Amino acid sequence: MTDTATAPAGSGPASDWRAGEERHPIESTGWSLEVIDASLDHISYRGTRILRALRVIVRDRDWRTVPAVLDALETTVDGAATVVTLRAHHDDLGARAHWTATLRLDQGRLDLSVDLGVDSDFLRNRIGIVALHPTDLASIPLAVTHPDASTTSTVFPVEISPHQPAVDIAGLAWHTGVFDVALRFEGDVFEMEDQRNWTDASYKTYSTPLGLPFPVDVGPGDAVGQSVTVTVAPGGAADPAPVASEHGIVADAARVPSVTVGAATAPGTPGARPAWLHGAGVLVELDLRDPGWTRALARARRDAGSSPLDVRLIAVDPSQLDHAVAALCGVPVARLAVFDAARHITTAPLWERLRDLATREPVLGLLVGGTRGHFTELNRTHAELPRDVGGVTFSITPQMHDLSTDQVVESLVEQRRVALQASRIADGRPVHVGPVTLRARFNAVATSPWAAGPADVDAFGYGAEHVWNSTDPRQGSDEYATWLLASFVALSTGAVESVALAEAWGPRGFGSVDGVPAPAASVLAWLVEVQGAPVVALDAAALPDGVFALAARLASGTVLLVANTSQAPVSFSLLGAPVSLAPFARARLLLP
Repeated sequence: MTDTATAPAGSGPASDWRAGEERHPIESTGWSLEVIDASLDHISYRGTRILRALRVIVRDRDWRTVPAVLDALETTVDGAATVVTLRAHHDDLGARAHWTATLRLDQGRLDLSVDLGVDSDFLRNRIGIVALHPTDLASIPLAVTHPDASTTSTVFPVEISPHQPAVDIAGLAWHTGVFDVALRFEGDVFEMEDQRNWTDASYKTYSTPLGLPFPVDVGPGDAVGQSVTVTVAPGGAADPAPVASEHGIVADAARVPSVTVGAATAPGTPGARPAWLHGAGVLVELDLRDPGWTRALARARRDAGSSPLDVRLIAVDPSQLDHAVAALCGVPVARLAVFDAARHITTAPLWERLRDLATREPVLGLLVGGTRGHFTELNRTHAELPRDVGGVTFSITPQMHDLSTDQVVESLVEQRRVALQASRIADGRPVHVGPVTLRARFNAVATSPWAAGPADVDAFGYGAEHVWNSTDPRQGSDEYATWLLASFVALSTGAVESVALAEAWGPRGFGSVDGVPAPAASVLAWLVEVQGAPVVALDAAALPDGVFALAARLASGTVLLVANTSQAPVSFSLLGAPVSLAPFARARLLLP
């Protein structure tokens, strides 16, 4: 038996997935790239990928990326070279700026110069050019030129680097296996970070070193001028760069992780418990500083039905835990964690208080810890993690830096990478991932003062409901349902025992407050059916690139779940069954 969904289907139109994206391909003098909105993406030279992207970014005091709007794109010819001029502006979050970027493409050389003007008073953490390097450069030697013309040698990291792989950068050079590539930056000092920490498929070289004070006041009349030059030349004899795998990803954990959903943070009250929540637990985050946390707990209990809760407490002081733990007495709890409200990690004083209270109060459930934030925070602070935590936590959003659909899709491979590295950090303990949300549900790096949420969460919502840009219009699309299945498969590896997905209901959830399911609700039902079941081994090499598959053994037979996240139709065979899927389609097959 086969259940197949092929976009467009369900209540979400296919256009939601790439709605509003402007894509302009450019090919000249051996170079090829795409202008996607105001970003220069997928930059290759004579068929060899050189850079993932070049961008001009404005980041406000809370590290939020102020969206860039492309106003004009012009292409002219200057002798043998092609010149592309982009004009764009930023106008959101109280920050207004405009810029002109001139891109010159010539044989073996790319020049990008940017002149940016500030149009309003605001606090910025960063303004300028960023260069994104593809992750298939992992392990490649990297030469770093510093502003004083000295050089050092390093490599593009294989393991996800918690801190900057290179700092004090004026230039970079590496060998692709075909070409010698060199970058030269002007206008500021640059440094590099490993964006795989946030499930971005890139290393990022950016301006304004983090060691400098931030945020900084800027205002009308302030200007930024920066440039980057990329040169590409045929390389000499050298070891070739590793070739990225061209096959899919399969679930390879011993058992299918258990499935939970994030508690709904939208306003409203469903008339009845949504049918799509049957069999799924609920993960609820309770900020004990907020006056509405007890009501948030009550809503989560209702949505969970008879399923246990995964409770994450957020506190400033250990004494705040007393009331919370008392409120959980008699509540079915699968897991219980506590995180520091400022650092978003499990700190020793909070952990010790939670552990002591849990031994005295009749609270069931495994005590876990780690971070409520990105894998980044776990990667950077796991040495501080109390040794007796029963499991390790982190969450995922693919859009910390980039809202594009390309980034959302590319993050799937990086989700497998962070799950495996988190499993190594856990060192024999289970890993609990989530919530996995398209957009950020809170700002882990904000410098603005914290503001309390409303007391009446039914009327006004809480948490993510009050976070800038937290709702993604792609949430209700059919393609998102396929993406969600692929995400779960990517995370079904290593020591991962549970995965929390999206929200129970509302604009960031599996359906509306009045009970109308989104396409993703069908995927949730598929995952609930197989959670905890033994995983049947699959051969990833049998899958086309961009395909994700999970097979689980049930009493009724083997359930095979498959998602095609590529933009091409695919046909292949798994466990003797033929599978054909349209672009961004998914299927459930029941095999004997």
